[in-house]
Amino acid sequence: WRHILDDDDYLEEFRTNHDGIMALSGHDVQNVRLLEVETGSIIWETQLQALDLERLPEFRCIGACIVFASDETADLFVSSNTGSIHRLNGLTGGTKWTWTPVDNAPLTPLSKMIAAPTTVYLVHFVKSTNSYKVHVTAIDSDSGEQIFTRALPADILNPTSDAIFVGNPRLGEATLVWAQPDGAKFLRLSTLKETRTPQPLVKHQKVVDVRLGAYGLFIALKADGSSSVMRVDPEGPQWIKVDWEFSDSASAPPKSTPIFTGGFDKQGRPYVSRTFWSAHSKVSTLVLGYLLVRVLTSTPKASRMELYVPHQNFINGFFYSFDTIQNGRMFHTAMDVASTGDKYFPRFAITTSTGSFQMWQGDRKLWLREEALAHIASATYVKLPHLAGQNTVVSNPVARFSSQLGELARAPVSAIVGLSNIIRSIYPPSAPGNSTTLDERFGFRHLIVVSTMFGKVLALDSTTGDVVWGQILGKRLNSGMQHFATTTETGGITSELFLIASSQADGGSSLVYHFHPLSGASLGSVQSREFAEPQYQFAETVVDAAVVENRLIMIDGHHNIHTYPKAASQQKLESASHMTSIYGSRYPPHVAGYRLSESGRPGSSSQLSARQTWSMSFGDESIHWFIKPTVSPTAAGNNTAASNPSNRNFVGIVSSTQGSTELVNCVVRIVDGTKGTLVYRAELGSGRCEDVRGIFIEDMFVYSHQDTVASGDSAKGFRITAVDLKTGPSANPQVQIQQRTFAVGFQPKYLASTFTKYGIALQDLIVATDKDQIISLPNRLLHTLGAAPQSAQGSSAAIPPSANVVQDEPRITISQNWQ
Repeated sequence: WRHILDDDDYLEEFRTNHDGIMALSGHDVQNVRLLEVETGSIIWETQLQALDLERLPEFRCIGACIVFASDETADLFVSSNTGSIHRLNGLTGGTKWTWTPVDNAPLTPLSKMIAAPTTVYLVHFVKSTNSYKVHVTAIDSDSGEQIFTRALPADILNPTSDAIFVGNPRLGEATLVWAQPDGAKFLRLSTLKETRTPQPLVKHQKVVDVRLGAYGLFIALKADGSSSVMRVDPEGPQWIKVDWEFSDSASAPPKSTPIFTGGFDKQGRPYVSRTFWSAHSKVSTLVLGYLLVRVLTSTPKASRMELYVPHQNFINGFFYSFDTIQNGRMFHTAMDVASTGDKYFPRFAITTSTGSFQMWQGDRKLWLREEALAHIASATYVKLPHLAGQNTVVSNPVARFSSQLGELARAPVSAIVGLSNIIRSIYPPSAPGNSTTLDERFGFRHLIVVSTMFGKVLALDSTTGDVVWGQILGKRLNSGMQHFATTTETGGITSELFLIASSQADGGSSLVYHFHPLSGASLGSVQSREFAEPQYQFAETVVDAAVVENRLIMIDGHHNIHTYPKAASQQKLESASHMTSIYGSRYPPHVAGYRLSESGRPGSSSQLSARQTWSMSFGDESIHWFIKPTVSPTAAGNNTAASNPSNRNFVGIVSSTQGSTELVNCVVRIVDGTKGTLVYRAELGSGRCEDVRGIFIEDMFVYSHQDTVASGDSAKGFRITAVDLKTGPSANPQVQIQQRTFAVGFQPKYLASTFTKYGIALQDLIVATDKDQIISLPNRLLHTLGAAPQSAQGSSAAIPPSANVVQDEPRITISQNWQ
């Protein structure tokens, strides 16, 4: 199951308790929900009411905004972004009482909470010059009355990670443990009335929460990095003792920073694990006669998990092959344990720096999900080659299909096997990491190469979604990335792939990566055994780029030209003079057109320069989007599906202007980038201009928007407008504007267009909706000049050309799952 929150209902924290999940979300109005674990159904939900209090501007849950009561009830305590505490009925969600800060209680955005049977302790972290001080407020759990507040002599650098609760609160063991520069300290909260001073955690500098605080277990680190499992010992003289010390745990260069995790088995018994990556050396012992020989062997890319079993006080460790080249570094782990007698089998999940989510059972990987695909920065299609000996198949696929049907008729006993062979012969499954098994027979199969926000590039089989290859970019990157694919002159097969990224580590400089698109291998002179390294780098930010004669042409913000690969001094780019660049700036708002010239700028080593040909100012308007046509990847042999050459220099611009009231009016423009003339302008009225989406499809510009004001002949709702940009005959090459607007029963989130390599000349509109559906609107629905031309197979579109309203019905919904 999956529960999707609204965009403004940000998830602050969630906690599990028995068969339910408690979730706290929202900012302006905070919501608390109880969801059933097995189904995700909402059992109840309520809003926290504290309307007379101001919200804390930097409120953050740092691990304890939701706390379950320690008495026999199913109640819970919730800390809101106003600084108040609410006790809610766990069965109905009703509010029993609300505590609000009084004059002598600090009001801070960072706090933690723990509930004993009769008292709720609220720990505030108050910002000082270089650290945080600690104030503890005690609240009666039955009445909500404040009992007392105390200030503790603490000097905490990071309250999120340096302060934790340990001890079973039901038994009165609740203890606050924190780390500060002069060492770790702790204080039993029930002794605060006696104003006792904190006690030192001898020889330890830092503490780590493993979510086993209710069992009195946590991790403490010494100055050299060595780690120990600590336990609350009510019967002991020190209250907290060392339960286990990990051997060989001091910091060392060959090891990564360890990740500590707590977990349980089905009997509810706690466990603690330590996970780290190490280029470890394994010592083996051989006995040769009377001679004892110790052999040192090395296993690269190995990770080790050590499982501590508290109820038997021993360690169970093993190595597993975590691939750092493909998955980067481990970020988090979560685990549970299966036990049989004295044997323990941990199952653990890993999140990585590349957005990968993996599940392991001991040293065996069960599955992997590339969650980085939910955060794609840019994407491009890559054409695939034909395998040797397949030309006859591609040229006459119908004949081969008929032949295989004949074989089925002659061999009825082998019908199932024959049918499987037909399916496999059309598109055999791709083998991950082996692009040689991919082939392009009928124009429907491509590689989709995507760059993600996690700094990883992935190539996907478009027919199955399988990951064919992946590469980690060896730099910290910003969100802006662009793909450019070049093709050879024979066969139209993609031979090179360029990726332009912006670096975080080098002050926003631009990086150019160069890949072989079918294998992911780095091309160029800079090579690395592990991560993909940039082949070219310069200090400015790229504002526009294109591929001209298999060379990447880039324009930076100062109108300088950069080329990769570098052109020889005598080499000319014949097509450069025909290339027009259009880009703009939000501050101040304007758009300008530039034409590439073969004469270099004064003082520049490049033989190319950008000459401004026109400029358009937007006055006091704010620019939100620049929308440019994309060249269709349609191959030679079906030129009818290629982009209209006369429209390739158009640019769509979405801007907003402040009206006489506080409402913002959205404006959509289409500008001819060659001459800088305004082709189309439409005022959409008030609304969220950020939600306007647009795309160029063939000779049309299609955009979506929301109509927020009802008129006499139309209601509020979402609209899609198609603008025809057909040019007249050569004697009168003016753009003839006609448009058509129709209402849709969904909110368009993204727009795209279809394309194929063979047989289909028209491009349909693909719409991703707010319901996570993908809808296909036929091309003829978008045209305004009579009936659109039909394909050779005839029209099978579900919507008639005269329809004014389009609903999200199953006939046009092509996504597999309804949300």
